[in-house]
Amino acid sequence: MTTNNAVPDDLDDDGYDDEPVCPRCHGDGRDPWCDYLLPCPECLGDSL
Repeated sequence: MTTNNAVPDDLDDDGYDDEPVCPRCHGDGRDPWCDYLLPCPECLGDSL
């Protein structure tokens, strides 16, 4: 007897879709209110 334990592609959970995103930079990691490439002051660029 064989069992198929494979998870369908549409149910595969990478763990990235449900992670919270910074409300200021929207996951970019850079300050959107600055013309220079400075890290976001709210998440400190951890979203990179």
